Amino acid sequence: MTTDTAPPTKRPRKRPQPREPKYIGRVAPSVDDAIAAIRAYVAFKGWAIYTLAHHAQLPRSSLRFFNDPTWAPKSDTLRVLYTLIPPDFDPSVARTPPPPKERKPQWPVRKRDLPKIPLV
Repeated sequence: MTTDTAPPTKRPRKRPQPREPKYIGRVAPSVDDAIAAIRAYVAFKGWAIYTLAHHAQLPRSSLRFFNDPTWAPKSDTLRVLYTLIPPDFDPSVARTPPPPKERKPQWPVRKRDLPKIPLV
């Protein structure tokens, strides 16, 4: 007795979907200018490197040499970081970071931190 059954077929493998590319809305004149603009924006915002990595959704290890003058990021990293900068940001003007926030006193206040009031 013969049965005509089709050979078992393999299920097609699910391929990982590629990420959507994050393209730059504007073109940077050069890589050095883009890195300088990114550094100026980070200094202006007062961000730490880990905060920058969080906002860019990048691993922290890709920014570990961010403060090194010879830092050369990959093109994808540079593209993602450059998209964080708003279009109206001018790196030549924004060289100074914003003033630090005023710190609230922590309780309990130590006696030496209280203002001295003269006794009359």
